[in-house]
Amino acid sequence: RLPDLLRYLRGIARRLEKAPENVAADLDRMRRVQAMAAEYAGTLAALPPGRESDDDARAVRWMLEEFRLSLFAQGIATAYPISEQRIYRALDALTG
Repeated sequence: RLPDLLRYLRGIARRLEKAPENVAADLDRMRRVQAMAAEYAGTLAALPPGRESDDDARAVRWMLEEFRLSLFAQGIATAYPISEQRIYRALDALTG
């Protein structure tokens, strides 16, 4: 993921710039990210041993990073289209 590092660093900088502007919206965004992260953790826990390190399971982890970027650093392009629905579909695919 080294090629994504610069984009993620730009996202962090954008979030730091915008953080004081709307704390309530930031809290809502954080709740959404935490909910998705909890869903991911639950899905990983339900997978057979060793399955959590498979490429498709790790890809969902990076989807969460892209989701964070889309919420907290609007204007910084994500690597691909991302949404909660896309993440839920990927989680379903892991267990289905």
